[in-house]
Amino acid sequence: MDIIWSDECAFSVGEVCGTVWVTRRPGEEYNEDFLVSCFPRRTTIMVWGAIYRNQKSHLVIWDTPSWGRINSTTYIDHIIRPNLHPWWQSLHSTGQTNSGYIYFLQDNAPAHRSRLSQAAMQELGLTNYLLPWPASSPDMSPIEGIWCLLKRRIIQLRPRPTTTPELRQVILQQWADISSEDIENLTSSLPNRITALREAHGGHTRF
Repeated sequence: MDIIWSDECAFSVGEVCGTVWVTRRPGEEYNEDFLVSCFPRRTTIMVWGAIYRNQKSHLVIWDTPSWGRINSTTYIDHIIRPNLHPWWQSLHSTGQTNSGYIYFLQDNAPAHRSRLSQAAMQELGLTNYLLPWPASSPDMSPIEGIWCLLKRRIIQLRPRPTTTPELRQVILQQWADISSEDIENLTSSLPNRITALREAHGGHTRF
């Protein structure tokens, strides 16, 4: 089954994922090599992206001052119509599917499942290609791996971005640097993800 995997993700200036453990000697607690920058007021950048087979969509950086928060109307106006639908059409028109059907998966965020968004999907002919997202289902979407990859690469940068414009530029650059192999490694892992989920009876897996 051919599927476009899409999602939003938040990036923050000074973000550090998980707990950072440091082993140090007495007297080294203020050595810069053992310190993590702390930002009292984090600025968050929201992005939207999608992957398909070994390809990635245009990355949308959410323009909160101009667009406002993500809701049904802004999701339709800035994601579905100008980005998702044209990309979905181009993949079909260039024959990049064996079955003739390219499905689309999004989660159950309020802006995604609203009547307004569903009506827009119907209007654009996407409804029959929209895969359902059952309530309380495990998130096995391979695009989550893309977000983890992006954040890991950004955290490893030296120097790290410390301002919103710097972070914005870094996100765009790191998205551009994601290779087709990076994407295919994740999308092709879906059968293994499903097998692991079944063996765990819906519990935690290594994915």
